Amino acid sequence: MVSVLMALRGFAGTGSIPAGGRSAALAQASIALFDPWGILNNQAGMVSCSTLVCGIYAENRFMMKELGYQAGFLLIPTRPGVAGLSFTRYGHAAYNENELGITYARSFGLHFHAGLQLTSSFIFAMEKEYRYSQAGFAAGIITQLTPDLFLALHIVDPVNWQTGKNGGIRTGNSLLQMGMAYHLSEKIVLTAQAEKEPAGNIQVMAGFEYQLSPALTFRSGIMAHPVQVSFGTGTHWKRLFIDLSATMHQQLGWFPQVSLRFVAR
Repeated sequence: MVSVLMALRGFAGTGSIPAGGRSAALAQASIALFDPWGILNNQAGMVSCSTLVCGIYAENRFMMKELGYQAGFLLIPTRPGVAGLSFTRYGHAAYNENELGITYARSFGLHFHAGLQLTSSFIFAMEKEYRYSQAGFAAGIITQLTPDLFLALHIVDPVNWQTGKNGGIRTGNSLLQMGMAYHLSEKIVLTAQAEKEPAGNIQVMAGFEYQLSPALTFRSGIMAHPVQVSFGTGTHWKRLFIDLSATMHQQLGWFPQVSLRFVAR
């Protein structure tokens, strides 16, 4: 059973699972966006936060509780950057992956932004009777080339340290992502992204965001290998922001996502 869950996790997408309904609706093509969920998608995107923000996210892949994914964060503006705490949990009782992260991001001038996250993970598998922990990091940058064009680079766990029977320093589980965001107008944003794991194929995704009104935004995206189509919407009520989305997988069907974000005064 554990082997099946691990295979489905990889078959469903990348090893690093992005978070936030906005990213999900854009088929995960989101590393070049300034967004509080950048704490998990590209830490450089946190720099737009100017007040205390917290958020939670949940998805149930293919309507299976064993493939559930939850995440949350807290961002605190500092001088001269933004600090944050985050958590993620994937799986269920038989197999689960849990991660805690501490992150810091700041701007260097008006056009260059960078962020770094240190992570501590714990993996448990009941069937194989093993558990181990590991430490790693993620880092990202966003640079503004023109008033409307932003480029981003993000890397996850190029090196990590693992405990357990076969513990030690490992370098084979990294993820490299490159992306862009083009603001076609004040209401329309186009995104594109490519990413690669050492043992996997290059994945390409693209997204489209249109602000229908100050309180309502429509989003859609598509991913290749495996083919996934997504769509969603974002709205807010006072200081509460709600992002809803759904993803259709080529072979495994559809699943919903939801995220809530609260912005302090």
